[in-house]
Amino acid sequence: MIRLLWLIFAKPINYIHAWCTPAGVLGYILAGITGKPLIVDSYEPHAEVMLETNTWKKSSFKFKLLFRFEKLQGQHAKALILCNAGMKDYCKTKFDIELSNYWVKPACVNLDQFSFAARKTPGL
Repeated sequence: MIRLLWLIFAKPINYIHAWCTPAGVLGYILAGITGKPLIVDSYEPHAEVMLETNTWKKSSFKFKLLFRFEKLQGQHAKALILCNAGMKDYCKTKFDIELSNYWVKPACVNLDQFSFAARKTPGL
């Protein structure tokens, strides 16, 4: 964190651009300390995914912390780049926030190119 703060103040950094909400936690804190605008790229829920995979419990500190920071990022980011259009409704339902400054950039994969049938080395 200290190295990132030094970098922000030592170089001509104009924005904090975090990739996904876990990194957005650090981005949110850095933006708050430095006053730089925050952009969260690939904004999507991670805390609830950890519940769905039985990795975390809803009562856990980790879940509560990340879920809270996901809401804060949605409220305070200068811009959000969503992985899918459904995130706008998710934010309204889960966080009670209405997103205004956002774009959708789907993370798409061509499943035909990434199928077992299309592999170049048979048997792998």
